[in-house]
Amino acid sequence: MWILNQSQTTLTNTDTGNRFTITKKEDAVLIHFGEHVVGRYFTEYEAREVLASLVTAIDRENQYFEFPRSLNQDTLERKRDARTKRKGGS
Repeated sequence: MWILNQSQTTLTNTDTGNRFTITKKEDAVLIHFGEHVVGRYFTEYEAREVLASLVTAIDRENQYFEFPRSLNQDTLERKRDARTKRKGGS
């Protein structure tokens, strides 16, 4: 099966990878396929729903699957505040 990632920039063949995983971060929940991030979601529930639909597509032997955009896509922003990483110094 061929999978198009959420940002529609990478097309991956599931025959070459080994597993899908869900990783929780401070600002989002990520779905990984091997070492590639294929989806970024606001809540873990939303990520699990997408993963369940992917399992259904694999079970039905679909040729393609496109990861849907997050329902809260505009609120997914990375925290890029450098002050949170600095620890002391002069």
